[in-house]
Amino acid sequence: MSKNLTINIKTDRLILRNVNLDDVSQDYADWLNDSEINKYLSCANTQQTKESCVLYVQSFAGRKDKALIGIFLKNDGLHIGNITFSTIDWHNKSGTVGISLGRKAFMGKGLAKETLISVVKYCFERLSLHRIQAGINTENIRSLNLFVKCGFKMEGLLRESNIVNGEFQDSYIVYMLETDI
Repeated sequence: MSKNLTINIKTDRLILRNVNLDDVSQDYADWLNDSEINKYLSCANTQQTKESCVLYVQSFAGRKDKALIGIFLKNDGLHIGNITFSTIDWHNKSGTVGISLGRKAFMGKGLAKETLISVVKYCFERLSLHRIQAGINTENIRSLNLFVKCGFKMEGLLRESNIVNGEFQDSYIVYMLETDI
């Protein structure tokens, strides 16, 4: 395996690849500052700048256990969101993913589903992972529905595992095994 966890996937409408410093723009920081977009993200309630985004992208450099994958439109290269691998445990062949579409105009068009299905398939077939999981705030119905539509199963509930708008909230853990495809 290379020095970095490198991913490059092409779908019918998208290119999914590692985010690099050239992808960081004020526009990117602006969608992270949109309270509707970031409500359930770890960056909620923090002001993002182009500089903070550069630092975030740099935090993935040289890492084999995590990756920041940009979701780019195939026709014009527009960066519309990200999918993250926050932890990959190579020994146990498992990983944790999260997804966010940053541009509201592209929500509800099946792009998140196209992304998640393609990345999951890549993880099982190319990275030889056995299990993929995600944590989803119990109030984030849109995200929960996405993962369920893509074949993820409910595993459990983490009580008061994250803070949204200053209050502790619960999260679901969903998972998929390579044998579930």
